[in-house]
Amino acid sequence: MEMVQVAGCDDGVTCPKMFVKDRKTLVVQGRKADRQTRGHLRLAEDEDAVEVPLDQLPEAARALQDLLQSG
Repeated sequence: MEMVQVAGCDDGVTCPKMFVKDRKTLVVQGRKADRQTRGHLRLAEDEDAVEVPLDQLPEAARALQDLLQSG
């Protein structure tokens, strides 16, 4: 399995990050959403919700665009 980091810090463990997995899905690492936030969502048994800072989205979008263009 190949995962390419497209956003987030490089500290190795603790900060929110976004990855492209095998170029077909986006994997998001972040803090688990609190109970109140989760209560507003309809999560399936095998789903979860995480939060990531909005300022990571432009970084992820640029990296995803680069990956898509490189084929």
